[in-house]
Amino acid sequence: MKRETYSTSPLEEKEAGRLPHSSRRNFLAMISAAVATVGCSGGREDVTRSRAEVPETPPIHEETNNPPRLMLMQNGYGMSGLPREGKEWSFEEKVRRIKDAGYEGFQLGTRLAEEPDKLELLDKFGLKFSMASVPKTVEEVRKSLEAVKKSGAKFLVVIAGHSYMSDKDIHSLVTDSIRASAEIGVHLSWETHRAALTESPYRMLQLVEKVPQMRFCADLSHWALVQELEDFDKQASFWKLAEPDMFRMWAPVLDRTTNIQCRISNGDCIQVDVGDGSTKLAQQWMDLWTEIMRRWLQQAQPGDVFPVAPELGPPVYSIQDLQGRELSDRWEQALVMKKLTEQAWKKAHEA
Repeated sequence: MKRETYSTSPLEEKEAGRLPHSSRRNFLAMISAAVATVGCSGGREDVTRSRAEVPETPPIHEETNNPPRLMLMQNGYGMSGLPREGKEWSFEEKVRRIKDAGYEGFQLGTRLAEEPDKLELLDKFGLKFSMASVPKTVEEVRKSLEAVKKSGAKFLVVIAGHSYMSDKDIHSLVTDSIRASAEIGVHLSWETHRAALTESPYRMLQLVEKVPQMRFCADLSHWALVQELEDFDKQASFWKLAEPDMFRMWAPVLDRTTNIQCRISNGDCIQVDVGDGSTKLAQQWMDLWTEIMRRWLQQAQPGDVFPVAPELGPPVYSIQDLQGRELSDRWEQALVMKKLTEQAWKKAHEA
């Protein structure tokens, strides 16, 4: 089964006449670096050259012949400020609770590579870990990749650049970073995130035409917010699109998604409480995660791993009352995200 089995992109379908149209940053910046964005201009000749010159991004992989599997993780940013009442849990208490709740790993910043006491605790509790950073240059991406390699982390996620980077600077950053990823042998994924090079779905669909070697960490709450995506089923009439299927429109990015950060947006707020997960909104998001997993499974090889983590940020991501108390219990909501993830994984195998 080949890894390069992608769906037809909206841009290609438009050319064929089938498609009529087409914070956490601050948290990570304090513990690591920051990146830039990607390029979108040029013709088919540029696309061919990019495919030839840029290596494949290494997969998230274990040296086994086991079937491709799900890896449930918890997110360090999402554990900030917990519990809602009282003193914040120590790192050891967070690690213990994550383990007891049935997660397999912890997502943290690259500073972890210089914190042997925390690495020892993760090893003591048998938790795997990954890293994230906010690099602005390829040198900072390389430094983060080296930190991942040094510490034994599973992969690196970057929130790259900003909204106003030039296409040329974006293309250079992305392609040079992928080369560094392949050279060092560490998986690199680009998180879909506001105020980053990945904030625009349209721009990313153009970008993967030129750099199909990109791989993504899907935190699609950001895209739901920038698109004011309030309801997956009703957005078509609002946009006046003839074929509004989000799965189809986003297909080239979904095909290249290698891990998910679970946060649910209602299109107006970045992060909302979904109760026990049975609401229509929660089920729509679970279906989206199912579709991503289904596409990943079609390409996955023995030993490949698909990490998923809830990332429910502290204030001001989470809503507070006038006394500064969080309205939602993020720890309990993370467990709801975990349950929805497990349901999505099961559905992906049934599809």
